[in-house]
Amino acid sequence: MPGDVSDAELCILYEGLTGASLIIVLNSWVRGADAPYWNRKGAYVPSLIPAALSLLERGMIEIWEEPAPFGEGSLMTGDRAAAALASPENWWRYDPDDNWDPDEDLSRYAEVSQTRAEPMAVIYSIITTQAARDAGISVW
Repeated sequence: MPGDVSDAELCILYEGLTGASLIIVLNSWVRGADAPYWNRKGAYVPSLIPAALSLLERGMIEIWEEPAPFGEGSLMTGDRAAAALASPENWWRYDPDDNWDPDEDLSRYAEVSQTRAEPMAVIYSIITTQAARDAGISVW
């Protein structure tokens, strides 16, 4: 199975084994110099969206929604789940107060600073399905 999926899909599937939110999946996906800085991670969302949509379409993940900060979660239908996954702001939002590199030129954030910055009212979580587990995804 691992040879049949992309690196982004593997990241999503492994995080889905523990019911990770889209935010946690993004944090897991971003490595290197950008990893410690939340406001740099928005650029990585476009590579995760098609991977997540592909997994959803193949029945390898399901999506749950939960009111933030805490609430009772519920399984989403396929079309609603696809819409939630396709929206970049469900994965990442600019945070003007988040951790900045003190030596960073903040002008690089001029464009994203105009996007929605309020906290998320709904959190979406990924659950790896039994079908994906049967195909070989497991915790090592």
